[in-house]
Amino acid sequence: MKLNKKTTLKNGEVLTLRTAKLEDAPNLVDYYNQLYAETNNFTRGKEDAPLVLKSELEYLKTQNLPRNVMLVAIINKTIVGHVVISEKSSKMKLKHRCEFTIGVLKQHWGKGIAGKMMMEIIKLATNLNYEQIDLVVLKSNTRAIELYNSFGFEITGEIKHSFKMADGSYEDGIFMTKFLNLNKTV
Repeated sequence: MKLNKKTTLKNGEVLTLRTAKLEDAPNLVDYYNQLYAETNNFTRGKEDAPLVLKSELEYLKTQNLPRNVMLVAIINKTIVGHVVISEKSSKMKLKHRCEFTIGVLKQHWGKGIAGKMMMEIIKLATNLNYEQIDLVVLKSNTRAIELYNSFGFEITGEIKHSFKMADGSYEDGIFMTKFLNLNKTV
């Protein structure tokens, strides 16, 4: 599914939300490496090897599958955020579910970018006939949990010691789900 939409943020900046393209790979490598260095809220962190162009190109190719979507958020020709839904499995028993990830560079927090990306990706997931969107978030990431709650995600479980941090400590994960398209055939 393709998207290319401009919107104005609370601060007056123009945000473009669009489907990621293969030619975004070099900019996405820079974006992800900055994102992962800024916060511990992702499965990848600054302690992991930096992303490289080859791996990002391979990843972007998987986003061209029929039921996977990656959107990038752009301000002034710079990628400042991303959101992804990926088919959990092509197996019939799991095909109704997609997995979700989202990120915004720290300097752009509080501008409403995550909310705009959430609205668009939920619409796209619905149009792709998913029945639920699943995610796992660090229990300590209350800011993200509040965002997900505001979009109708429900806490459906907890995973003890889901994340092992660089210092050896553990963080519990919260499993959250947004239900949509219930009782439709995929």
